[in-house]
Amino acid sequence: MPSAEVQADYDKLCEKLRKLTHLSGTMELLGWDEQVMMPTGAEEARGNQKAALAGVVHDAKVDKEIGVLVEKLWPHRETLGEYERANVREAKESWERASRMSSELASREALLESKAYSAWVTARETNDYPSFAPLLGEMLELQKEIYRTTKPDMLLYDAAIDAFDPKMKEPRLVEIFKAVKDDLAPLIKNIAAKVAADPSLHEVAAPLRGGPDWDPVQQAAMCKEIAGAIG
Repeated sequence: MPSAEVQADYDKLCEKLRKLTHLSGTMELLGWDEQVMMPTGAEEARGNQKAALAGVVHDAKVDKEIGVLVEKLWPHRETLGEYERANVREAKESWERASRMSSELASREALLESKAYSAWVTARETNDYPSFAPLLGEMLELQKEIYRTTKPDMLLYDAAIDAFDPKMKEPRLVEIFKAVKDDLAPLIKNIAAKVAADPSLHEVAAPLRGGPDWDPVQQAAMCKEIAGAIG
């Protein structure tokens, strides 16, 4: 059972983390809108918006008070519950990593991300990879710089994996991919052979082709029913 002081510090930390979550959610919303709703021609403005907000989010991540609260809580973490200990542990790791990175680097990443995404969309539509390749190379080099800066104790590839699957390491990932390949390759081979023997399997079944018989109202009702069943 934590003392009153420890509990008060934990509550302050949670308040800081909630604010950070809301700011990060705003950045994610800008990214979603960029990819789904934003009209063509607004890429530069959106990139500048994301770069500016990235600086604000980064400043919130490296808030000195978060560091102070984590340091105060760390020696007393065993008095906290399981979930609270996990929050303190993750907050400590995130704060330490973010503190190694500058606000300028965070803004540069957000700006380049928007430029690269816009270029990728155009290149995909025109099947023009060479036009996208320089920005892809620039993004890869920037990510390497970020991982070397924020996770200096990790191998570069492990640091990249950790961004998407925390604590996963390359040797374990190789094992997983090998197991998937061993089972998946024969399946793909069998499917290809079956389709080659019966080309009609390439055809899309009538109910999946769309057309005037598809009622949007009924489709919406079905989606709601499925979502409700899933919970």
